[in-house]
Amino acid sequence: MDNEKLSESLKEMILELGGSHVGIATTHTLKGGPESTDLNYVLKGAKSSITFAIPFNQEFIEPYLAKKHFLLNENKIRTTTFAGGISLEVAGFLNQLDYKAIPIAPNFIYRKDTPNGIRDRKPLISHKYLAVRSGVGFFGYSGSILTKEYGSSIVLSSVVTDAQLTPTNPISESENYCDECMLCKLSCIPNYISDEKIKVNIGGNDFKYQKPNSHWRCIVICGGATFIILLYII
Repeated sequence: MDNEKLSESLKEMILELGGSHVGIATTHTLKGGPESTDLNYVLKGAKSSITFAIPFNQEFIEPYLAKKHFLLNENKIRTTTFAGGISLEVAGFLNQLDYKAIPIAPNFIYRKDTPNGIRDRKPLISHKYLAVRSGVGFFGYSGSILTKEYGSSIVLSSVVTDAQLTPTNPISESENYCDECMLCKLSCIPNYISDEKIKVNIGGNDFKYQKPNSHWRCIVICGGATFIILLYII
């Protein structure tokens, strides 16, 4: 199977398994990017990555925000687990073709060789950087990856491999519908989104988004400690 056919087969496989968007990046298209775009960190001799999105159930979003029910929370957990399963399936398929492949879970997998270990919350590789470079989605003001159909209500997962795959192109700037209305920042309880902008160049392409404040601002609120924080503030 040649590189082009293998690339198309992998993209088709992911879409058939439940992915909504899929893209491929290579060490060449990721050249010059941030440290978390270094595929060799997770696999020596890596040449390509496949990154994909799985959408949450859109019907659960408004009832969740209206506090009518919390099925979105369960859906988020199941969808995230499902995305990790697809990564494992794709990696297994590549292994059967005698390629090395490492599935990268959507969440909760961090580098241990940073100053504070996993507390620094630095990913092995950044699904977001791989996604934006390979055209899975585009950066919104918040730094979240947006897609045309599902906004940011998606889960990202990736597979890193030594197979030389055919890369896909990033989405053009004209298709990015984020108008920086800053509603995301205004609705963020812990003020996770700062006023400082991050600009990165990945493979000759420029991308920008707002720099996050300490990850712990997001972690504490996501962990359900809002009430405790309010008591502390009061």
